[in-house]
Amino acid sequence: MLMDYFYYDKYEIVDQRESSLGRLTIHLDTVKKDDRCYPYSFLKANDSICVLPIVDNKILLVKQYRHALKSWEFEIPGGGLEEGEDIEMAAARELLEETGYKADSIKRLGMYYPSPGITSEKAYLCVALCHNENEIKREPLELITTGLFSISAFEEMIRSGDFRHGMGLVAWLKYKTLNILYQ
Repeated sequence: MLMDYFYYDKYEIVDQRESSLGRLTIHLDTVKKDDRCYPYSFLKANDSICVLPIVDNKILLVKQYRHALKSWEFEIPGGGLEEGEDIEMAAARELLEETGYKADSIKRLGMYYPSPGITSEKAYLCVALCHNENEIKREPLELITTGLFSISAFEEMIRSGDFRHGMGLVAWLKYKTLNILYQ
């Protein structure tokens, strides 16, 4: 079996510290390997949800200002997952809050780790058929516009590098790979 070839030992943790900054918690661990101690830091971030919205066989995208990048980025709607919140309910909430569109049906696409080398975050992905409700309830610092794109235009945005949103790229791959058809 292929998995028999992998090594499964873990680090021994000899010290752990935490420091909170806004919505993030930085873990500062000291780990031991081969009788030597090393510093290891990572971010504890809340889990997240992203939803790939489909409206009349078009992809609904948001263009959002991302202060960390100092640029406007095309993305699919998403945000933080509340403790114990249902995945589909969170997807519907974020979709409505950011776009004013309401989900008619939602299917899960799975979960993945966006960057397991530096954060413990889990990202959950869904796809939704939706329609416009105009009940936008954005957070104060969310600068967002929306637009509908044909599937071919969206795929061209991916090919050209105009769509760089990691969760959106994974959601599209999962949607296509799982062969979920909303047409």
